[in-house]
Amino acid sequence: MNKVLSNKKQILLIVLSWAIYTFAYLGRYSYTSNGVPIKRFYGVGSDEFSLATTFFFFAYGASQIVIGLFCSKFNMRVVLPLALIVSSAINLFVFFGVPFYVIKYLWLINGICQAVLWPSLLRIISCYCEDKYSKLAVIAMSTTVAIGTFMSYGTSALFALFDGFKYSFLLGALFMTVMGTITFLFYGKLTDNAKIENIVKPKSDNISKSQNVKGSDRKLIGYFLFSEYMQLQSILLRTV
Repeated sequence: MNKVLSNKKQILLIVLSWAIYTFAYLGRYSYTSNGVPIKRFYGVGSDEFSLATTFFFFAYGASQIVIGLFCSKFNMRVVLPLALIVSSAINLFVFFGVPFYVIKYLWLINGICQAVLWPSLLRIISCYCEDKYSKLAVIAMSTTVAIGTFMSYGTSALFALFDGFKYSFLLGALFMTVMGTITFLFYGKLTDNAKIENIVKPKSDNISKSQNVKGSDRKLIGYFLFSEYMQLQSILLRTV
């Protein structure tokens, strides 16, 4: 049986999921959105620059499969903040300065951390949200790609005006640390009482409810898989 939260908690959980994934883009695209200044700063060409993005792409894609299979066993209160904090630390390493050849290995780890987020958030939404809120989640989460990408490239362009591309990495680290902390502190409070708030209905109602939830889950999975395909394709194009 799916765990049902109060209406308020379901909305807050969707808002938290939206914020996690939107702000994670600041730490995901902090490298690709600064191609020109990074190549100029390190004195590297396009082939060398794109190697880190390639490492990220393969780590992200491969990890999605593994994480999608096992995320139901994760302690989300720990795994989500951990992924965000590690990704934040990687961005901080680049901000403070590392040899260029190290970045591709850091971005490999970043790809794994970022891959944790999407299937985990899908799991949370499908597990705790009723059908009507799952539909709301689809609408909300559909905006994360556009808003997150706009924020990442927009702030990078702003920092580039002042020759401060490294601040993109600092900004990503800051927001992911904040989101990781918020998730660690409040995720448990939102979900701990889910079993208590389950509503017991007659058998016929439960069957109908189960069918609706499964239908909603299929919609969520279909949307998320399509969105991930578009994101992976976008990352791959940036390696060319």
